[in-house]
Amino acid sequence: MTNTREIEKDFIAKRDSYFEDNYIKKTKGNYLRRYRNNLIRNEAEQLKNVQKVLDVGCGPAILYPEVYERCDEYHALDLVQSNLDKILSENDSRKITVIQSDLDSFKPKEELYDLVICSGSIEYTENPEKVVDALIKVLKPGGTLIMSFPNKKSPYRIWSESVYKSFNRFRNKLKNKEVRSYKRKLLSEKAIREVLERNTENANPSIKYFGLKLLLQPLDAIFRSLDYTILKYFNEHPSKLLHKLSQEFLVVYSRK
Repeated sequence: MTNTREIEKDFIAKRDSYFEDNYIKKTKGNYLRRYRNNLIRNEAEQLKNVQKVLDVGCGPAILYPEVYERCDEYHALDLVQSNLDKILSENDSRKITVIQSDLDSFKPKEELYDLVICSGSIEYTENPEKVVDALIKVLKPGGTLIMSFPNKKSPYRIWSESVYKSFNRFRNKLKNKEVRSYKRKLLSEKAIREVLERNTENANPSIKYFGLKLLLQPLDAIFRSLDYTILKYFNEHPSKLLHKLSQEFLVVYSRK
């Protein structure tokens, strides 16, 4: 799969800088990633009896240190082996099990985990709904699944995936400049709810939209400070009228 090859190349190239650039440094450009990370950490903090955890698409670092400290077993799954090697080299490997796999091929045993976190990964799979279904099945009864998705109704996401990405690729080709990019599938709340309902009657997940952008690419980069101000404002003051046009939504689901 093209996405798999491109993602591997990308992460191998930026393995040593990825975590610091996207989560440690506090910049206007990485604000949304840090905001999403904090949302997930806050949701996980409220859970009790989290003994066995699966971090899906973990990248080269432990993104949820509080969860890692509380649990007995932390399973880190990633497509890129060098990401997993870096995690093992920088953490107590007695608690960590690494799993090298792409999500479309991942076939775990059922009812293993108290908590599964999947953020910024499902959208790069061949069949996101099928992956969500598989992640539900690995939860123990009473277990929790926390997932983030790029929003199919977001004007920013639609423009980015349907128009700007192709334009940017063409522009870079004219400049003989190699820039890695890979296809991202956009998901709807309705589609995710349908998967959850197939597994649990009256699933009733918690869903939170965030990251409302009014400036499309490349204006968001040109006017970075204004873009950041707008993003931050709507995250702190959600609009009842516009919130479902946000870039992303977070789903928290508990298996009964």
